[in-house]
Amino acid sequence: MFSRTVTGHWMPGVAATAAAAGSPDETVVVIDPALSDSRALSVLTLPDARAILTLTPHWAHTLGVGVGDILDTSRIDDRLRVAGVPLNDPDALHYLPSGTTRSGTAPSATAPSGTAPSATAPSGTAPSATAPSGTAPSATAPSGTAPSATAPSGTAASAASDDRRSTRRLTDEDADAFAGFASAAPADDLDEAFVELDHWLAYGTFVDGELVAAASAYPWAGSLLADIGVITLPASRGRGLGRDTVRAISAAARALGYEPQYRCQLDNAASVALAETAGFVHFGQWRVILPAADSTA
Repeated sequence: MFSRTVTGHWMPGVAATAAAAGSPDETVVVIDPALSDSRALSVLTLPDARAILTLTPHWAHTLGVGVGDILDTSRIDDRLRVAGVPLNDPDALHYLPSGTTRSGTAPSATAPSGTAPSATAPSGTAPSATAPSGTAPSATAPSGTAPSATAPSGTAASAASDDRRSTRRLTDEDADAFAGFASAAPADDLDEAFVELDHWLAYGTFVDGELVAAASAYPWAGSLLADIGVITLPASRGRGLGRDTVRAISAAARALGYEPQYRCQLDNAASVALAETAGFVHFGQWRVILPAADSTA
């Protein structure tokens, strides 16, 4: 269902083989010495309860596990608790199915082949839980054809004109509009969604000239996954504006050879619903070690 960019990133080598052959409630162990401190240990749980425990050699030694080991998923949390390994609350990971078009909709019978990129993530890369502290991804798109500033068909640009909405790429010239948007957005949303004008890609939806929904994305830890954050102002919710913004930025990311990644807290029902209406499908739950515990890794 998902592209090789997604499955190759999360299920490399032994994990892919073991997970494919494994039974529900089994966890396969992957040891990766290249993991960053912020992702020294993590657990990815798939929808059928199969799981992948990825960790550094330090934590493998601490837990007494080896590469390719198969563990009882129901006992993983107890094992981590005994070893003093606290994990963050789970993130829900969502991706577009490999058969969708760049606008996030199912392709028609005449859709041209090659709509979705087939590039695979670089070997040895690993995602981090957050963007590097104190830095911001470049606002310049990678070399290649830049995505169109207009929204793909079926998104806000083609919506009913009664509220005069439009969705497009944001640039430095939108600094004032974005500042006004940020001042009106709830502080918790700004903190959790991590939407910034100077990210690698930024898109916004305007209604009557006012920016009311914005999304930004950046390449996740050197991979070909583009991690998306989105905010819609409270007064403008329930009108599909966040959905259209997510579809537009997802199309732009795919046009540049990246796979859009929609990541949110598992208990954020509104965000999960937005992912689904934008065409994303649940891939799994991801829990990563808390920073306080990874300092010895």
